[in-house]
Amino acid sequence: ISALRNIRGEMNLPPSRPLILQLQHASDNDRRLAQAFKPWLQKLGRVESVWIVPEGVPVADAASALLGDLKLLVPLGDLIDRDAERKRLGRELEKVGVDLQRATAKLANPNFVERAPAAVVEKERARAVELRQALEKLSEQMAKVAAL
Repeated sequence: ISALRNIRGEMNLPPSRPLILQLQHASDNDRRLAQAFKPWLQKLGRVESVWIVPEGVPVADAASALLGDLKLLVPLGDLIDRDAERKRLGRELEKVGVDLQRATAKLANPNFVERAPAAVVEKERARAVELRQALEKLSEQMAKVAAL
């Protein structure tokens, strides 16, 4: 469920939209668990159906998550507008980049670091770390969308 929710969040898929879940490299135990927990996958993950992908069959145009050797795949098909998603991610990347530049410039300014209260400086450092992480995550999402 968490992996499905992560895929939804990364690909900006609405929670109300039912998904098709494909399992690749599923062991016998994975198959048994998928069948046993199918009602929860359908209810909590808004999964329409669960399919086992035969070994050696390639799956194109899908978002994925790994759980050990098991690969969860969500075929995107018409779930997202790739061009709109690229534009949205581009705008977010730009905004976070500008915010990171501001935070970095503040921290590079000796007057700010020396004169501002220690708590304020530390808060700005923490913000810069968060912005770097957000930039990295957005870049990964952009790469995923670009690869589709």
